[in-house]
Order: sequence, then structure tokens, then C-alpha cells
Amino acid sequence: MQDLKKKLHEYVEAHKNEAIELFQSLIRINSVNHGPDFDQGDESEIVQFIENWMKPLDLEINTIEPHPKRPSITGRKRGSIGKPTLCMYGHLDTVPVGDPLKWKYPPFGGEIHDGRLYGRGASDIKQGIATSLFTTKTLIDVGVDLKGDILLAYGAGEETLFPLGLKHMIDIGMIDADYCLYPHGGVPDDPERPFGITLGHRGNIDIQIKTIGKEGHMARKANAINAIEKMAPIVQGIASMDISGPPHDVVPPGGTISVNMISGGIKSNIIPPECSITIDCRFGPGIKPDDIVKKVNDLVNNLKKDDPKLEAIIERSEGYEASWTEPDDPFVEEIKKVYKEFDPKRSILARGGAHSSDSKFFRLVGIPTAMAFAPSASMPQYGGAGHQYNEYAGVKEYIESVKMQTSFVINQLY
Repeated sequence: MQDLKKKLHEYVEAHKNEAIELFQSLIRINSVNHGPDFDQGDESEIVQFIENWMKPLDLEINTIEPHPKRPSITGRKRGSIGKPTLCMYGHLDTVPVGDPLKWKYPPFGGEIHDGRLYGRGASDIKQGIATSLFTTKTLIDVGVDLKGDILLAYGAGEETLFPLGLKHMIDIGMIDADYCLYPHGGVPDDPERPFGITLGHRGNIDIQIKTIGKEGHMARKANAINAIEKMAPIVQGIASMDISGPPHDVVPPGGTISVNMISGGIKSNIIPPECSITIDCRFGPGIKPDDIVKKVNDLVNNLKKDDPKLEAIIERSEGYEASWTEPDDPFVEEIKKVYKEFDPKRSILARGGAHSSDSKFFRLVGIPTAMAFAPSASMPQYGGAGHQYNEYAGVKEYIESVKMQTSFVINQLY
């Protein structure tokens, strides 16, 4: 088996330029998700690229488009007995670019500088799509006969937990697997940092609040109701809200809640009749989405007692509780085994993350899932983490990640 792994790693090294070009091509495709409205995202171009890339590999390809321009795709390489099935998953969308002038290099350029590949999605998570695709190509080109199946799956809309993305893929039976590798972080570009395995994530919910006022002329403000002013104490209350929960061994307890979007007003000289905010909330185990909604409702109702003119409408997303894979799950041990094959001296940090993720949809149907074997999203002091300007992934770490994934597949499916 070691000779086979060596052969696979040599193939990756000999074809690393092709692997890098794949990564760059994915970065150069704009798949930005602008918001929760179904029409605010477009994954159609990147799905078409992936489908074209899969076809020469003779994978069984399945594409769905439950909403216009919001497709998802799977590709299956069948093994001789079809057991077990390893899913390798990545989401297709990215967060917006923000101010292009704040990027050192073009956000859709896929440029390489000083050993780093820059662009929106380089860390979160087009590196995971690229590594899983090239891992599969490597196994096919080398002619490895696997017993189990590889299921490549790429879903739309993770950045807003689009209900017709991964969740829908699972609901309709498009994804069936014994475990899921989510290639997202784990291989840092700093040798002093440990290899990483992300075992779970906090729960999440979005809440929208609209205050209703009464428009009026600035000269007759007393006859109007300023909806923005009515919203101000709600924003302040949200900022100081306590959503802490019980301690937990895997997922960080506590939580964060923040007003991240606000809109209101018609014109500078018109008293605004409406103001809307969107609240993002992440919370640890032991807290339910309904608990957060109740806290927000209680806040608004208490404010109404002091201000009879406060009128507010509260809406919510479905919301999901925290989810995790246990640290002693055999799947996690198999990931650690591969890390040790590559560097037995480097430590391994396995824990849950404070962010949220669509990986919860795998866990909700009993599929053990962990994030590993991809260039690590660098911490702020290193720059380039996901959702930041100048996002990047280390090129050397990217190639190393492909090699790790080939070893992992051999351990699991050969």
C-alpha cells in the first residue's frame, strides 16, 4: 500500500501545475452569494465548469437546478463493491468581494505571489473543491481499482444556508455516504501550527426586524414617527444581549449576535417610515433557535412598554442547533492517521469551530463529517483568512493536501 501511495504522490508532484491551474480556474469564476434572497446567488458557471472537468473522468454526474442559476452537482466514481462510500464535499458560493480597491491582487485573478494563491474563495472554500477534484483525477489516471465509492458533491448557497443547496441534495437522496470529508482547512502555512480537524460548528439563525413609522416633512417632524429612531434602542439591545450557554467539550460554548445589515429612509428630508435590520446569531450546544427568537421578542416587547409608538415586525429563518462529530469517532482517527503519515512530529488539533456551516446537514442524517486536508484558513495575524480582503491559500500546502487526500482515500476505499 505504501508503494501505491508513493506512486500517487509522485503523480501529484509531476502534475502539480495542472492542479494549480484547476485551482486558479475556480477562483476566476465569480460565484458570489450576495444575500439570503434566492435570486442573489449564481452558481451556474462554476457548476458548468466542474461538469466539464468531470466528464473526461467518466464519473456518474448528477446536476440539479431547483431554482434558476442555483445548481448543485455530484460526481460518483464507483468501486468494485460500492462499500463504503466516501463523500468529499465543498460549497460552490463565496461571500462578496467588498471594496475591490482593498484587494492587493484582483479578487478573481487567481494570481500567485510569494507562494500564495490569492482570490475570493481561495480559503473558503474553492481549495476544497480543487483538491477533491484533483485527488479523484489522480486515482483514476494512476489506474487505482477501489472497492468503495468516491462521491464528489458540491452544493449551492452555503454562505446563506440556502435551503435548496446541500440540504435539498440530501433530502432528495442525491447524497448517500458512510462519512464525509469536507476539505476546508487543516494544513497551515506555518510549520509551528498544528494540523487541524474541525469536528463541528455552532448553531445559527438569522432574524429580521422592521420598525414601522410614519413618513412626514422635516418641517413637521412632530407629526411623523421616525422608524430609524425607533430601531436605535433595538440595535443597542441586540448588541448587549447575552446568549451564553453551557460548556461543551467539542463546540465552543457561548455565542455571538450582531446586527450586520440595516436599511431605511427615502430621502434626506423625509422622516423615514420604515427601517429594517438583519441579525446574525451563532450559538453553542444547549441553545435552540427558538431560545434566541424568544430573547429578541422579549427585548422588543419590553421596549414597547416604554414606547407605545414602537411598532416592530419580527421574522426569522429556520435556524439550526449546533452539530458535531465526536472526537473518538473512528472517522476522526483515520484522519489523524494520515496526518501522522506526513509528519509524525506535528501536533493535531481536533475541535469544533465558532462559525456555522452546512456540514450540519450531513450530521443531521447520521453521516460523520469533519473538515481537514486542505490549506488552512490563516488566522488574522497571518492574513488571508476567508471572508477577509486578500484571501489566499498556500500553494505548497494545496499540493500537500491533494497528496493527503489520495492517501486517505486509499486507506478507506482500497
